[in-house]
Amino acid sequence: MELLQFLYITPLNLAYKVTGKIPGTVRHGIIGVSFFLIIAFFLFCYSSVQTGILIDYDQRGWLNMIPLTLIILMSVDRPMKAIKWNPFLSITWVICGMTLFGVCLFFDIGLGFFPFAVCVLFLFPCLYFVWNNRQDYDVLFSLVAKAMVVNVLLFFLICVLFCPISEETMVSGRYMATTGNANTLGTIAAAATTCGLYLVLQKRKAIVVYMLACEIAISLLILSGSRTSLISVSLQLGVFMIFYIRYYMSEHDRLKAMIRLCVLLLLILSCLPINTALLSRNADTAAYAVSDGRQTDQKQAKDHKNTDKADQREKKPAKNGQQETELPSEPVQEITILDRLHTQGGDWNQLSSGRVEIWLAYLQNISWKGHTEDQFVEVAVESTQNRVWAHNVFLELAWRFGIGLALVYLLITIYTGIYMLKCVGSKKFYNMHPYCVFSVFSIISFCVISMLEMVIFPLERDFIFLYFIGIAPLFQYNKKSPWHAWKKRGIEKITAKRLRNRN
Repeated sequence: MELLQFLYITPLNLAYKVTGKIPGTVRHGIIGVSFFLIIAFFLFCYSSVQTGILIDYDQRGWLNMIPLTLIILMSVDRPMKAIKWNPFLSITWVICGMTLFGVCLFFDIGLGFFPFAVCVLFLFPCLYFVWNNRQDYDVLFSLVAKAMVVNVLLFFLICVLFCPISEETMVSGRYMATTGNANTLGTIAAAATTCGLYLVLQKRKAIVVYMLACEIAISLLILSGSRTSLISVSLQLGVFMIFYIRYYMSEHDRLKAMIRLCVLLLLILSCLPINTALLSRNADTAAYAVSDGRQTDQKQAKDHKNTDKADQREKKPAKNGQQETELPSEPVQEITILDRLHTQGGDWNQLSSGRVEIWLAYLQNISWKGHTEDQFVEVAVESTQNRVWAHNVFLELAWRFGIGLALVYLLITIYTGIYMLKCVGSKKFYNMHPYCVFSVFSIISFCVISMLEMVIFPLERDFIFLYFIGIAPLFQYNKKSPWHAWKKRGIEKITAKRLRNRN
């Protein structure tokens, strides 16, 4: 993968002749605005039900490459030079990227996958190369985190003004906001929590704003009833508490640190009634949000259950040229996220909202060679046969590109998970690299949600985009990395064995 660096050096050094004359604050401002535009475009695409503008995965990928390229160019603040990359991560990454690119070049894998391959093989490695030269990752993470926070604050304001809680924005007691899908609202909340918690730990001046962003994100999560995003946010909050108590409080005024923590927890605990009131224009809609329309008769409730999904299919754009089917909607009586976590009386398929059935269907059909777009898996959902995604990124990749690519992608994810555990468990490592908190939060969010949702493209979903940004430091070569430790132990074992054989 280091050979790619020589493709980047010449054009980036030419770009430096221009960017080097631009003040750093201006360049960072352009980078921040570009991040804001990417995330705002995500939110706009989620809101196709409200806007009526349908943008497919291919179009989203190509359009978002424009601000991403601008981010790369504005990030160049010095002459670029070749650097040593992490051998394990760089090798697995280039294998993954070349496989994606080669397969998409010759076969119809589906909309969105070719832009995805271009990003994995060329654009994101170029971004990593620039910031590995700079090594001030806290600047990169702060810029993207602030962009996400501003977007979620504006998004909440839009929801209050134009998409309050009503029969049109609720399905089975779950608030969808502008998105037309409650689970999508949950992933927005998970991404906003990642950025808000990171900025709270970074001692920024506008800490109250970042706390407010966390509060709004968690309130939207609760209203959405998304169990997957709840797991993600819960784990992020748990890790945040570890970092805050173990590291942050020991380095700062403990009284001020405790006050800040109490304020944050107070905001989170009080978020649901406050934001439900803001999102409810009158008492009737507020009551509807709590009761899920219990005042309607039993026939209306039954019709609501049967037609919710059909309505969403009509409003939502078809993906990858096939008729897509979302997971079956939750029963009407499940009106809170706690109710949705209640496990009594249901089998694993019911508890997973049909995911187990989908996973089994994919596992029975995956192969080493993969499948083209027209060879889709049919799964019985609500007594019909329709194309559904695997709701698991590794199964989706295994189906489309073969088991080999899925295993390589899984190895990359496992490696990032090891890095996450190292960040959490080592105080010395945190003190040397305090920016690693962002990587930890984004890795948690990606690993949890990608296992259970219909998501795969970094230029289509905010939490995946944050993950691809967050793993930038992992490409930098480090003698204390897991790869180096494994290599050293292997050399030691071989040397010891040879000595024993000589003796």
